[in-house]
Amino acid sequence: MLFERDEKTIRKHINNAFKEKEVEKEYNTQKKRVVGVTQLVPFYSLDVIISVGYRVRSNCGVDKIEDRIIVEDILHRLSTKECGE
Repeated sequence: MLFERDEKTIRKHINNAFKEKEVEKEYNTQKKRVVGVTQLVPFYSLDVIISVGYRVRSNCGVDKIEDRIIVEDILHRLSTKECGE
C-alpha cells in the first residue's frame, strides 16, 4: 500500500498523471527485473510519487511529501552554503 490506498487506486492515479501530461512517462519510469517476477516491473520517479500523493488526497501522503521536500531543501541549502555558493 502507498498513501493508505490499494494498488488499483495508485495505478489509476499514475496513469491519469501520465495521460494528463502532469509528468512525462518516458522520463519518470524505469522498468527493472525483480527476483521472482517474470515480467519487468515499473519503478517511478519522485515526481510521480508526489503527483499520486496529491491526487489521492491522503493527509498521510501529503504530510510525508511536504516533510521530504522541506528536508531536501534544507540539505540542498546547507550543501551549497558549505561549497561557498
